[in-house]
Amino acid sequence: MKREELYLQKNYLKEIITNDFRYIGEIRSIKPINHNDINSKNFLVECKKSKYVLKFLRNHQKKRNYQIQKILNKANLNGIKVAIPMKNVSKKKETDSAVFLFKFHNGKIFSGSSKELESFALELARLHKFLKKYKVRLEPERNFQTYQILSSSEFREIKNHIQKKSAIDKTDKIVIKKLEFLKKISKSHKIFEKEYESFNFKKQLIHNDLHISNIMFSKRNVSVILDFYFMKNGVVLEDVTYSALRLAEQTSRKFIEIEKIVNNFLKMYSKYNKIDNDELQNFNYFLSKNSLARINHILRNRYFYNSNLWIQQLPLHLRLLEFSYRIQLEV
Repeated sequence: MKREELYLQKNYLKEIITNDFRYIGEIRSIKPINHNDINSKNFLVECKKSKYVLKFLRNHQKKRNYQIQKILNKANLNGIKVAIPMKNVSKKKETDSAVFLFKFHNGKIFSGSSKELESFALELARLHKFLKKYKVRLEPERNFQTYQILSSSEFREIKNHIQKKSAIDKTDKIVIKKLEFLKKISKSHKIFEKEYESFNFKKQLIHNDLHISNIMFSKRNVSVILDFYFMKNGVVLEDVTYSALRLAEQTSRKFIEIEKIVNNFLKMYSKYNKIDNDELQNFNYFLSKNSLARINHILRNRYFYNSNLWIQQLPLHLRLLEFSYRIQLEV
């Protein structure tokens, strides 16, 4: 039996928890959590006094995840609102386990209030300031190649693949319609990235996956930031712009309002952690980078690996990518 199939069996999960986290007490129930995370399977574990989230990482990179675990523990000790993995008390090495247990955080996602926006701007700035001190070079996340810019030959293959189909579906029609737009954006990103090193952007550890489900609020304040397993060495503006865009899109579908929220968030964040002018001069590149990367990942999975994982998010990221090149930075 494959390891992932084992982890879907409640009795096996209960055995792991009893062995690795026995101090949490008697387990009353274990229920799968429905979510869009393709990199892990999550379960709600209910005990007599507390609730926990059990996370099984599908692509467990021992050294990388152990480093992230140490960083999160230190961040928590420094008052940063992050979810930290609980101590594994089994005799096996900490790096060997693909299973992590977290306290359950009963918060809400972003509702659109300015107080929540300000609270997250402050918390993200505090997180970045802490991570800046942490001089660690993380190995790349295992699937990082699938997020890279699509080549001209890959675009041709995608087009040929669709044209050869006996029947095309709604997704294929969307892709064909947006193919020239994606080729144009990809070309501009490639040109920029050839000159990337000459800009001397300041790199540090960043979260790299700040969508709305990874930021929880309680009473209009950030209660916890979740899921650091895409963490990488990057530029802080990648985190700032992507999270601002996702929070804005959660609030409104109107471009003028999204543009206003993105600019307001940048101003709020900059009060606590100044962004370099070199980065701001390339604002639209950073604003679009994460959405383009996710589109690349979705298209490669669908047309080269016969997988529709995250395909339901393609229209969202296409919309965000289009917004990214229309939004003007207020000086």
